[in-house]
Amino acid sequence: MLSKIISYVLLGISTFILAFLALTLVINRYAPTPDVKDFNTQQEMFGQYKYNRASRGGSATWVDNTLIFCGAGAFSFYPCLGHTGDLVRGASVVVKFVKLKTMRRDIPMAMSIKSMDREVFVQTPTQVISAWRIDNMIWFSCFSLSFAALAVGFTYIFRTGAKN
Repeated sequence: MLSKIISYVLLGISTFILAFLALTLVINRYAPTPDVKDFNTQQEMFGQYKYNRASRGGSATWVDNTLIFCGAGAFSFYPCLGHTGDLVRGASVVVKFVKLKTMRRDIPMAMSIKSMDREVFVQTPTQVISAWRIDNMIWFSCFSLSFAALAVGFTYIFRTGAKN
């Protein structure tokens, strides 16, 4: 009995590691972690700030008609609403941003947001890269854990189902 438990645990661990490594290699090929060089070509945008506060993570922030983000990873991106919540709709803002590639699309990542000579939000390339890596590790771990659980579950079902 103990040997069966150990074999299932080892199967789960090895499946998790293999899935995690596969995700890391494949995803980093198509949406690599940004490099410091990616932040050399910052653009600046002037416009009116507006936002949409929605449920279940559907919030968004715009400058004129451009959707802007303050955080991202290979699979996800996050609006600036948490950082710009004290700005009123229609406020004049200046946004410095860079274009970053995610799995879904290229997104404008805000590096700084100013309103009336007041710095509302600012982040460094190092902070963006660190947040990107952390977000990827969370997603890769969740996917890998799910895959490992499915592998162990199906293995258990097929092993015990064959005996009946």
